[in-house]
Amino acid sequence: SKIEWITEEGHEGCGFYPEGFFDAWGRKSYDAMQVRIIGPKIGLAKGMILRKRGITRIQLPESMRKAPVSTTCNESWAAVVIKNVYPSAENNQMGRFLDPEWDATKSWRDKDDRKPLSKMYQRMLIGYGVKESDVDWYAKRSRNPNKLRHAHLRGCTDPTGKLPENKVFITGYASSSDNRRELFGKVHKKVYLSRSPCLEPGDAKMVSVVGSKPKVMSTDDWN
Repeated sequence: SKIEWITEEGHEGCGFYPEGFFDAWGRKSYDAMQVRIIGPKIGLAKGMILRKRGITRIQLPESMRKAPVSTTCNESWAAVVIKNVYPSAENNQMGRFLDPEWDATKSWRDKDDRKPLSKMYQRMLIGYGVKESDVDWYAKRSRNPNKLRHAHLRGCTDPTGKLPENKVFITGYASSSDNRRELFGKVHKKVYLSRSPCLEPGDAKMVSVVGSKPKVMSTDDWN
């Protein structure tokens, strides 16, 4: 079998796939995918899968199982439906926008249908004590990319298992206070994250961003 179930270890809704697994389907340049996997011996699985070194099968935690295996069919096929790939075109443009050595395209900067700060996130910020007038001001201001201070990211688990607890790594570069090009985590040491949908108080929190290689992580994994 090319798919196996693995023990849940804090990576709810996120599994892994081997390097090169999807290369023949033109998915070589991506790091993660949002998928639906269907098969008689799989049932229905949905969530994210992240590229990981050193494995030979797609690995799925039980939290990705949304429907049980078939009781009438014993065939071993499985269909993988790729819903989205990451980094997406929007992710790449945002990365270029933040990176002092690159620039986002004019069409990205000028587009007038930019996804606004949704009402759900506005209510969340107000519920955490931000003034409603400030939230409204930012929601309107953020339609201009030069005033943008939020992004919609697709979170994945750490494939190395070496990131410190309650910390995240965000790819890309940003400009430091003295205009140097630095890893995002060296410039922005904390970010405010939330789940989507965000329903419970614990669905949003401030977390630290890793900006240098953790001591327990190998150089190969960091690179």
